[in-house]
Amino acid sequence: MRRLTGVSVSHSVDCWPGMVRCQYRAARCVSIGACRSIRRHHNSDRPTRPGAGNAMSHRTGRCTGMPRRTTSSTSPAPRARRRRPTGEVILGVDTHRDTHVAAVLSPLGAVFGTEEFPASAAGYRGLLAWAGALGTVRRAGVEGTGSFGAALSRYLLTQGVEVFEVNRPDRTDRRLRGKSDPLDAQNAARAVLSGRARARAKSGDGPVQIARMYKLTKGSAVKARTQAINQLKAVLITADPALREELVGLNNPDLFRACARFADESKNEEGEEETVLQATRTTLRLLAHRIEQLTEQIQDVEHRLARLAERHVPQLLAVVGIGPDTAVTLLITMGDNPERLSSEASFAALCGVSPVERSSGTRQYRRLNRGGDRQANAALHRIVQTRLRVEPRTRDYFERRLKQGKTRREIVRCLKRYAAREVFHLVRRLVGRDEIRSAMAAYYERQVRGDRSPNLEKSGYVLHTTSDPDVFIAEIDTVFDGDGDDVVVSLVQIFRIRDGKIARLRDYFTPELMN
Repeated sequence: MRRLTGVSVSHSVDCWPGMVRCQYRAARCVSIGACRSIRRHHNSDRPTRPGAGNAMSHRTGRCTGMPRRTTSSTSPAPRARRRRPTGEVILGVDTHRDTHVAAVLSPLGAVFGTEEFPASAAGYRGLLAWAGALGTVRRAGVEGTGSFGAALSRYLLTQGVEVFEVNRPDRTDRRLRGKSDPLDAQNAARAVLSGRARARAKSGDGPVQIARMYKLTKGSAVKARTQAINQLKAVLITADPALREELVGLNNPDLFRACARFADESKNEEGEEETVLQATRTTLRLLAHRIEQLTEQIQDVEHRLARLAERHVPQLLAVVGIGPDTAVTLLITMGDNPERLSSEASFAALCGVSPVERSSGTRQYRRLNRGGDRQANAALHRIVQTRLRVEPRTRDYFERRLKQGKTRREIVRCLKRYAAREVFHLVRRLVGRDEIRSAMAAYYERQVRGDRSPNLEKSGYVLHTTSDPDVFIAEIDTVFDGDGDDVVVSLVQIFRIRDGKIARLRDYFTPELMN
């Protein structure tokens, strides 16, 4: 055995059978070798590469049974050039008010890069261009698609990228790995890659987004008016008895009008001090004017919401228990792209009316769902309570379930689940009709035959339903302006709405069009 002192050894098995390659950074061979691979070099019974001579030279201490290629101790081994990623990549974005941090991962989870971009239109374009240079971006996980990431989500959706809503990272993982913006962006991409993030983001570019803006305005106005009414009545409790007796017995509208008619007594002559009674009357007058202004704003927004609901969801308003405010609330929950909801069960879970298992042992039990959108849950609750008062079918169901031993809370939960199913199918059909109408309008604009162009004012179409709730028939009459006579082209198209997507099944043309 021989031992190498002061020698750094690295060895690897060569392609030649029984041959071991050694590389030395220093070449001093002394007694007692400590490496089994080196001992194999000195074994003359082992075959060597033809023409290579002895494996080890005892005079120089250098390996001669190997190719004359050595690696310097100062220069590192050449590294393979990194190839440009190809194929699909996953985009993850951690959104903030001023900046967004993006990370791109491979389908196997390798991090290709992390970059920060400004939260602006130019920043959104730069983010997608940077991610597209690393591969094809088809899916993206974005944190806060309803707040800081709303504009980015809309841009990505317009570019054909499927956007998924990503919840905040798990607290256990955050304690173990730490917290930083690049890590949050990577976790967002990993959530999409693993399938944990399955909720697709709302598009926010249609009538539902308009309704959401009006609903937001109405909510803040109602809250401010309620606060002003409570303040006015609190002032009356501590007011002068004569003033309180003057206003006692009036209902709210009459009370507000009486307080608004109080004269402004705050401007007194010089030297006179304002009394408590004058300050009380002034406070009541100002609060009454504020209540009237807020009431006018609320009524204006309600009229706008009613027109919006009548224009886009008229069949939803025909259902018992659904008014404009309830219909708008449910539409906001579904979004402008209801195809993101794969089934009625997903919509029920989103509204918080899906049953949750709470069974143990021999007891089989389901409890109420305390999650989901509570505004939509409240809207479904109003529908059920209205039907329990005015609809005989719902009352009969309630009595029958009571005899079966169900509690009122369990029966209401079942009724809310049925209401969610009905609303889901109605909205899906209505959205499909609107998309078909848009497709018909685009069809008119594309129809150009020679020097003639379609006359959209004279053209029209009729949309018919069939026994299948997902199939529609469109009769289209396109009128083209002629030199003297108009040319009418008739077309019948059959559409099917499946999973929120439109499929054109067949076209029927008139003989005039085929000539």
